[in-house]
Amino acid sequence: MEDIRLFSGFTLTQDEKYFKLGLDSVLLSSFCTLKPNIKVMDVGAGIGTIPLLLLSRRRDISVAAVEINEGAAALCRENAEKNGLSDDISVINADIRKKFELPFGRCDLVVTNPPYFKSGSGKKARGGARQLSRYEDECAIDELVLASSKKMNFGGYFACVYRPERICDLICAMKSANIEPKRMRFVQNDALSAPSLVLLEGILGASAGVNIHPPLVLTENGLESREIKSIYSCGKMKF
Repeated sequence: MEDIRLFSGFTLTQDEKYFKLGLDSVLLSSFCTLKPNIKVMDVGAGIGTIPLLLLSRRRDISVAAVEINEGAAALCRENAEKNGLSDDISVINADIRKKFELPFGRCDLVVTNPPYFKSGSGKKARGGARQLSRYEDECAIDELVLASSKKMNFGGYFACVYRPERICDLICAMKSANIEPKRMRFVQNDALSAPSLVLLEGILGASAGVNIHPPLVLTENGLESREIKSIYSCGKMKF
Protein backbone atom coordinates (compact mmCIF):
# COMPACT_ATOMS: atom_id res chain seq x y z
CA MET A 1 0.00 0.00 0.00
CA GLU A 2 1.12 3.55 -0.73
CA ASP A 3 -0.40 6.88 0.27
CA ILE A 4 -0.21 9.84 -2.10
CA ARG A 5 -1.14 13.39 -1.15
CA LEU A 6 -3.15 14.85 -4.03
CA PHE A 7 -2.86 18.51 -4.97
CA SER A 8 -6.38 18.95 -3.56
CA GLY A 9 -5.28 17.94 -0.07
CA PHE A 10 -7.01 14.57 -0.27
CA THR A 11 -5.04 11.37 0.32
CA LEU A 12 -5.17 8.49 -2.14
CA THR A 13 -4.19 5.02 -0.93
CA GLN A 14 -2.89 2.90 -3.81
CA ASP A 15 -2.18 -0.81 -4.21
CA GLU A 16 0.08 -2.50 -6.78
CA LYS A 17 -2.79 -4.82 -7.72
CA TYR A 18 -4.82 -1.96 -9.18
CA PHE A 19 -4.12 0.94 -11.49
CA LYS A 20 -2.59 3.95 -9.76
CA LEU A 21 -2.98 7.67 -10.25
CA GLY A 22 -2.10 8.53 -13.84
CA LEU A 23 -2.04 11.45 -16.22
CA ASP A 24 -5.16 10.25 -18.03
CA SER A 25 -7.29 10.41 -14.86
CA VAL A 26 -5.98 13.86 -13.97
CA LEU A 27 -6.70 15.21 -17.46
CA LEU A 28 -10.18 13.67 -17.65
CA SER A 29 -11.21 15.03 -14.25
CA SER A 30 -10.04 18.48 -15.34
CA PHE A 31 -11.58 18.34 -18.82
CA CYS A 32 -15.15 17.25 -18.01
CA THR A 33 -17.92 19.81 -17.55
CA LEU A 34 -18.62 20.04 -13.81
CA LYS A 35 -21.70 22.12 -13.00
CA PRO A 36 -22.97 22.98 -9.49
CA ASN A 37 -24.77 20.27 -7.51
CA ILE A 38 -24.69 17.66 -10.27
CA LYS A 39 -24.90 13.89 -9.90
CA VAL A 40 -21.90 12.07 -11.39
CA MET A 41 -21.30 8.42 -12.25
CA ASP A 42 -17.70 7.22 -12.66
CA VAL A 43 -17.70 3.99 -14.68
CA GLY A 44 -14.74 1.77 -13.88
CA ALA A 45 -13.86 3.89 -10.86
CA GLY A 46 -11.03 1.64 -9.68
CA ILE A 47 -9.65 2.82 -6.34
CA GLY A 48 -11.50 6.14 -6.50
CA THR A 49 -8.95 8.43 -8.11
CA ILE A 50 -11.35 10.36 -10.35
CA PRO A 51 -14.05 10.86 -7.66
CA LEU A 52 -11.41 12.43 -5.39
CA LEU A 53 -10.15 14.66 -8.20
CA LEU A 54 -13.67 15.75 -9.13
CA LEU A 55 -14.51 16.59 -5.54
CA SER A 56 -11.34 18.65 -5.36
CA ARG A 57 -12.87 20.80 -8.11
CA ARG A 58 -16.36 21.02 -6.60
CA ARG A 59 -17.53 19.91 -3.16
CA ASP A 60 -21.22 20.33 -4.00
CA ILE A 61 -21.42 17.29 -6.31
CA SER A 62 -22.35 13.66 -5.58
CA VAL A 63 -20.43 10.80 -7.18
CA ALA A 64 -21.45 7.18 -7.71
CA ALA A 65 -18.26 5.16 -8.20
CA VAL A 66 -19.13 2.01 -10.18
CA GLU A 67 -16.41 -0.66 -10.11
CA ILE A 68 -16.70 -4.32 -11.15
CA ASN A 69 -13.68 -5.56 -9.16
CA GLU A 70 -14.52 -6.23 -5.52
CA GLY A 71 -11.04 -5.47 -4.18
CA ALA A 72 -10.73 -2.19 -6.06
CA ALA A 73 -14.24 -1.19 -4.95
CA ALA A 74 -13.28 -1.88 -1.32
CA LEU A 75 -10.20 0.34 -1.62
CA CYS A 76 -12.32 3.03 -3.33
CA ARG A 77 -14.68 2.93 -0.34
CA GLU A 78 -11.71 3.16 2.04
CA ASN A 79 -10.36 6.20 0.17
CA ALA A 80 -13.75 7.91 0.43
CA GLU A 81 -13.97 7.21 4.16
CA LYS A 82 -10.44 8.34 5.07
CA ASN A 83 -11.03 11.67 3.28
CA GLY A 84 -14.37 12.26 5.00
CA LEU A 85 -16.27 11.83 1.72
CA SER A 86 -18.53 8.87 2.52
CA ASP A 87 -21.59 11.09 2.07
CA ASP A 88 -20.29 12.38 -1.26
CA ILE A 89 -19.01 9.16 -2.87
CA SER A 90 -21.25 6.08 -3.14
CA VAL A 91 -19.26 3.00 -4.12
CA ILE A 92 -21.17 0.41 -6.18
CA ASN A 93 -19.49 -2.95 -6.79
CA ALA A 94 -21.29 -3.83 -10.03
CA ASP A 95 -20.99 -4.54 -13.74
CA ILE A 96 -22.18 -1.46 -15.66
CA ARG A 97 -24.05 -3.80 -18.05
CA LYS A 98 -26.06 -5.41 -15.25
CA LYS A 99 -29.07 -4.05 -13.39
CA PHE A 100 -28.34 -1.82 -10.39
CA GLU A 101 -29.64 1.47 -9.02
CA LEU A 102 -27.79 4.71 -8.50
CA PRO A 103 -28.41 6.35 -5.10
CA PHE A 104 -29.66 9.53 -6.78
CA GLY A 105 -31.53 8.04 -9.75
CA ARG A 106 -30.18 9.15 -13.13
CA CYS A 107 -26.93 11.12 -13.39
CA ASP A 108 -26.03 14.43 -15.02
CA LEU A 109 -22.49 13.41 -15.94
CA VAL A 110 -20.74 10.14 -16.73
CA VAL A 111 -16.94 10.05 -16.59
CA THR A 112 -14.95 7.02 -17.63
CA ASN A 113 -11.33 6.03 -18.19
CA PRO A 114 -12.17 2.72 -19.92
CA PRO A 115 -9.95 -0.14 -21.13
CA TYR A 116 -8.04 1.19 -24.15
CA PHE A 117 -7.20 -2.04 -25.95
CA LYS A 118 -9.23 -4.72 -27.66
CA SER A 119 -9.16 -8.17 -26.11
CA GLY A 120 -6.16 -10.21 -27.25
CA SER A 121 -4.12 -7.24 -28.47
CA GLY A 122 -0.78 -6.05 -27.14
CA LYS A 123 1.16 -6.98 -24.04
CA LYS A 124 -0.77 -8.41 -21.12
CA ALA A 125 -0.99 -6.43 -17.89
CA ARG A 126 0.16 -7.83 -14.57
CA GLY A 127 -2.70 -9.32 -12.52
CA GLY A 128 -6.37 -9.88 -13.28
CA ALA A 129 -7.62 -6.48 -12.09
CA ARG A 130 -4.98 -4.60 -14.09
CA GLN A 131 -5.74 -6.75 -17.14
CA LEU A 132 -9.44 -5.79 -17.02
CA SER A 133 -8.46 -2.13 -16.67
CA ARG A 134 -6.41 -2.21 -19.88
CA TYR A 135 -8.21 -4.70 -22.15
CA GLU A 136 -11.83 -5.17 -23.21
CA ASP A 137 -11.87 -8.77 -21.97
CA GLU A 138 -15.16 -8.21 -20.14
CA CYS A 139 -16.76 -5.06 -21.56
CA ALA A 140 -16.29 -3.51 -25.01
CA ILE A 141 -16.50 0.25 -25.49
CA ASP A 142 -19.89 0.10 -27.25
CA GLU A 143 -21.35 -1.93 -24.35
CA LEU A 144 -19.94 0.50 -21.79
CA VAL A 145 -21.27 3.61 -23.54
CA LEU A 146 -24.72 2.15 -24.18
CA ALA A 147 -25.10 0.93 -20.59
CA SER A 148 -23.91 4.30 -19.28
CA SER A 149 -26.40 6.21 -21.44
CA LYS A 150 -29.26 4.35 -19.76
CA LYS A 151 -28.22 5.86 -16.43
CA MET A 152 -28.08 9.44 -17.77
CA ASN A 153 -30.57 12.27 -17.72
CA PHE A 154 -31.52 13.62 -21.17
CA GLY A 155 -29.06 16.43 -21.86
CA GLY A 156 -26.51 14.86 -19.54
CA TYR A 157 -22.78 14.82 -20.30
CA PHE A 158 -20.54 11.85 -21.11
CA ALA A 159 -16.78 12.45 -20.78
CA CYS A 160 -14.07 9.95 -21.68
CA VAL A 161 -10.30 9.70 -22.11
CA TYR A 162 -9.21 7.26 -24.81
CA ARG A 163 -6.53 6.30 -27.32
CA PRO A 164 -6.48 8.38 -30.54
CA GLU A 165 -6.18 5.29 -32.75
CA ARG A 166 -9.56 4.11 -31.43
CA ILE A 167 -11.38 7.44 -31.69
CA CYS A 168 -13.67 6.07 -34.43
CA ASP A 169 -14.77 3.22 -32.15
CA LEU A 170 -15.57 5.67 -29.35
CA ILE A 171 -17.47 8.11 -31.56
CA CYS A 172 -19.48 5.32 -33.18
CA ALA A 173 -20.34 3.93 -29.73
CA MET A 174 -21.46 7.36 -28.51
CA LYS A 175 -23.60 8.13 -31.55
CA SER A 176 -25.22 4.68 -31.38
CA ALA A 177 -26.23 5.50 -27.80
CA ASN A 178 -27.61 8.92 -28.86
CA ILE A 179 -24.68 10.75 -27.26
CA GLU A 180 -23.49 13.45 -29.63
CA PRO A 181 -19.78 14.37 -29.42
CA LYS A 182 -19.50 18.07 -28.57
CA ARG A 183 -15.94 18.77 -27.32
CA MET A 184 -12.68 17.07 -28.31
CA ARG A 185 -9.09 17.70 -27.37
CA PHE A 186 -5.98 15.71 -28.27
CA VAL A 187 -3.06 15.35 -25.84
CA GLN A 188 0.50 15.22 -27.13
CA ASN A 189 3.94 15.19 -25.53
CA ASP A 190 5.21 18.22 -27.42
CA ALA A 191 4.24 20.40 -30.35
CA LEU A 192 5.69 17.97 -32.90
CA SER A 193 4.51 14.69 -31.39
CA ALA A 194 1.54 12.63 -32.53
CA PRO A 195 -1.32 12.60 -29.99
CA SER A 196 -1.12 9.95 -27.27
CA LEU A 197 -4.56 10.54 -25.72
CA VAL A 198 -7.85 12.12 -26.70
CA LEU A 199 -10.39 13.74 -24.40
CA LEU A 200 -13.95 13.63 -25.69
CA GLU A 201 -17.20 14.89 -24.20
CA GLY A 202 -20.70 14.45 -25.57
CA ILE A 203 -24.28 15.25 -24.62
CA LEU A 204 -27.18 12.79 -24.60
CA GLY A 205 -29.75 13.85 -27.18
CA ALA A 206 -27.84 16.90 -28.47
CA SER A 207 -27.73 18.08 -32.07
CA ALA A 208 -24.66 17.44 -34.24
CA GLY A 209 -21.58 19.64 -34.07
CA VAL A 210 -18.27 19.13 -32.30
CA ASN A 211 -15.83 21.77 -31.07
CA ILE A 212 -12.21 20.63 -31.50
CA HIS A 213 -9.92 22.46 -29.09
CA PRO A 214 -6.22 23.14 -29.60
CA PRO A 215 -4.06 20.21 -28.46
CA LEU A 216 -2.90 20.00 -24.87
CA VAL A 217 0.90 19.96 -25.03
CA LEU A 218 2.60 18.33 -22.05
CA THR A 219 6.14 19.65 -22.48
CA GLU A 220 7.77 22.78 -23.87
CA ASN A 221 11.54 22.83 -24.46
CA GLY A 222 11.86 19.61 -22.51
CA LEU A 223 10.06 20.93 -19.42
CA GLU A 224 6.47 20.62 -18.21
CA SER A 225 4.25 23.06 -20.07
CA ARG A 226 2.62 25.94 -18.25
CA GLU A 227 -0.81 24.40 -18.75
CA ILE A 228 0.06 20.98 -17.36
CA LYS A 229 1.64 22.68 -14.32
CA SER A 230 -1.60 24.59 -13.83
CA ILE A 231 -3.67 21.42 -14.10
CA TYR A 232 -1.62 19.62 -11.48
CA SER A 233 -1.54 22.60 -9.13
CA CYS A 234 -5.22 23.52 -9.13
CA GLY A 235 -7.04 20.63 -10.79
CA LYS A 236 -8.71 22.81 -13.40
CA MET A 237 -8.40 23.04 -17.16
CA LYS A 238 -9.34 26.31 -18.82
CA PHE A 239 -10.03 26.82 -22.50
